[in-house]
Amino acid sequence: MFACCCVAEEDAKEIEISPTLPAMVVPEAEAKAPEFGEFKVELQCYDFSSLGVTLDTCAQPRVISAIDASSALAKFNEQNPKLRIEVYDALVAIDDVEDAKGMDEKLSKLPESLTLKVNRPRQVKVAFKKTGGLGVKLDWQPKSLGVVVTEMQGTGHIADWNKEHPSQAVSVSDRFVELDGKRLLGGEMLDALKKEKGDNTITLTVLKY
Repeated sequence: MFACCCVAEEDAKEIEISPTLPAMVVPEAEAKAPEFGEFKVELQCYDFSSLGVTLDTCAQPRVISAIDASSALAKFNEQNPKLRIEVYDALVAIDDVEDAKGMDEKLSKLPESLTLKVNRPRQVKVAFKKTGGLGVKLDWQPKSLGVVVTEMQGTGHIADWNKEHPSQAVSVSDRFVELDGKRLLGGEMLDALKKEKGDNTITLTVLKY
């Protein structure tokens, strides 16, 4: 005797097979230089004999004071506008070489590519009426980008500013590069500061590395 078990059509369940969806490709975020702080870029140099930078040697780290328009760096800036390297950026390392002599050797004969580590400064505007001394010691060269703070004193306009604006306090190694919006070289900045006095408010643009 044979028995047969059947499933009624009304009890059968349909199984729907969903089509396989392609994986969503999320594009990588485009690299962009920070507003301030350190970042790295890689340059292709095989068509160039020079990186094309002039470095301000007044203090460490050395700061870029000019970029040759027909250089490897200028070409990089043209092709990578969001990663462009600018005047006032500090050159911290080349291929992980951080000492000045080693970096100069790297620049003397360019390899096919270089990795630059750069520090972009934070800009702070310091405003006060110059009725006395600043209360800082400064280092400079005739053609340096402004002047560099080498020592802080306990009194003076800068000490007063620091007490009132601790998040924007001036410190050793900062640079004064503009006076009332005008870029000045080292000797020019000192002369201008000496002449300023009285009730007029002056504004210094300070670069913090």
